[in-house]
Amino acid sequence: MAVGAAVAGAAAASAAGVGLAVAAAGAAVVAGPVAVVRRGLVMIQRLCRHLFSPSVRRAFPPATLQAITEAIAAGEQRHGGQVMFAVEADLPLHALWHKVTPRQAAEHAFARLRTWDTAHNNGVLIYLLLADHAIEIVADRGLQGRVAPEQWQRVCTHLREGLRGSQPVAALRDAIDEVSSLVEGHFPASARSDQDGLPDTPQILG
Repeated sequence: MAVGAAVAGAAAASAAGVGLAVAAAGAAVVAGPVAVVRRGLVMIQRLCRHLFSPSVRRAFPPATLQAITEAIAAGEQRHGGQVMFAVEADLPLHALWHKVTPRQAAEHAFARLRTWDTAHNNGVLIYLLLADHAIEIVADRGLQGRVAPEQWQRVCTHLREGLRGSQPVAALRDAIDEVSSLVEGHFPASARSDQDGLPDTPQILG
């Protein structure tokens, strides 16, 4: 009797296990297409954002560009690094097709703008990609290991929050000041080189 009950119990457990496995497999089959559709929708949404991205000229009128230029120039009086600011409305279709991330776009801009071309390898690029509402900071190798990624990310967070507020120009100035302070902590003004001549004016890409 006990053996029969045990066998029956084992058979029931086995059947239940098979049922669960079949159910899990079925869920995986359903989840596969759903995930594909979801990824497709995300890609379409991003494509639309980039096709209908806001105008850089409208978002950054001459007065704002001048305020950024002055903030960078003032900051560089305090440290021996180089700070650049770049803004891009959107990415080209081939970049979207290859799923280029805002971070990758920022690193490409860093190289393209030659932000790395400084005597102490301490250039910093503040990069905005309007279509993705993205803010990235790329720092050259002279600052790696000295300024933690979390510190750069904190500047990005402050700037993102500030741009949503009523004083976006003040938020831009504050972000540049934060970056300047981080650079100053490791490269004071005494480290400034006459060879460093990267532009203070914001670079409009695209």
